[in-house]
Amino acid sequence: MMKRQRTVPRRDTLERLCRATTRVVGRRGIDAATVSEIVKVAGLTTGSVYAKFESRDDLFLHVWDQKAGSALFGHLEERLSAWRDMRPSRATNIGDDVEFGIQMLVMARRSEYLAETVQRDLSQFLAKCDAVDSRKLVKSGEAFVIALELADLLYQPVRQAADAWKQARLVFDTVTHDLATSRISETKLTAQLDSPNSLERTLEESCVRVIAKVGFNNATLSRIARGAGVTTGSIFAQFDSREEFLRSAIAQVFGSAASQVDRQVFASPSRELLTVAFSSLLAFHQSGSRHDWNSFRLECFLAARNVKFLRSELRSILHAGRSRYEQLLLSATGFDSEYLDGVMVVGQGLPMGLHLLGSHEPSMALLRHDEIVNRLLVHIGID
Repeated sequence: MMKRQRTVPRRDTLERLCRATTRVVGRRGIDAATVSEIVKVAGLTTGSVYAKFESRDDLFLHVWDQKAGSALFGHLEERLSAWRDMRPSRATNIGDDVEFGIQMLVMARRSEYLAETVQRDLSQFLAKCDAVDSRKLVKSGEAFVIALELADLLYQPVRQAADAWKQARLVFDTVTHDLATSRISETKLTAQLDSPNSLERTLEESCVRVIAKVGFNNATLSRIARGAGVTTGSIFAQFDSREEFLRSAIAQVFGSAASQVDRQVFASPSRELLTVAFSSLLAFHQSGSRHDWNSFRLECFLAARNVKFLRSELRSILHAGRSRYEQLLLSATGFDSEYLDGVMVVGQGLPMGLHLLGSHEPSMALLRHDEIVNRLLVHIGID
């Protein structure tokens, strides 16, 4: 049986559908809002909707992307503009602005245009900073999260302007060195890195540089070995697989940094942990890969493997219902509750939060809470 081809919707038709969906859902609620009523308000036919969307939920998700994306995009544009004009002496403010960093990263992965905007504005800001100013970014564990993610964003091959590369490397190297070595002196650090007897350290450094340059998925052992000046065989002499080596190398480099972040995150789990988890889950789902930088980073941050704690937090969100979903989404997006109600982010029967966390199946609403928790844990690589 041939699958029906979806037509490309006209812009004016989509706009009418979005406006009608928002009006109907705002008036009747997400469960009571029917496609027939929406098309009646929009002046379209039911068939025209199903020619463009697989299901009613697919239409709702499109409206979410349009409405929430537009609102958040405008908010981030303002913040990026203010950030670009910021004086280097105020660099510490960026490290403290965790929510802005997470919002920006989430949206950058959903919008190619915003990703380019982030690259341009970040490059202009970093051009004003010297090494001393950049080190201010590592005053807190949260700053490490932001700086590392921003460096990773700029390293993506399609966005590698030469000037952005140089400036991003400054942040990446500074944050990595300061945190991973407990802020030891540059002289001591250089001596350790240049030590001829430190094959492991040379491999670790090469591993980080290759991953930063080409991403986790494209970081081959041959690239890493070539960067370290050794043979691939010398790596397999110590490790059984590429994944085992990469995990070991990253754990060594970011081990102390991850521990510092763990202590800060777990000290206030209701906000920081869930926000970081939300951001990582979303980015992880969109990447479509179990082995990517984001899942890797989250595993490093949760080095203690406190699965019991994370499981209980996720379960409490599901059991608590709407109010806790709102709390999670509010902390991750910065929207107010009135906006959430108007755009039907969280529904009574099928929470849109589950869509954002990686499931587009209506059957998710029927799953037991424990099963949903298990699926969420699998998404971040914790079985």
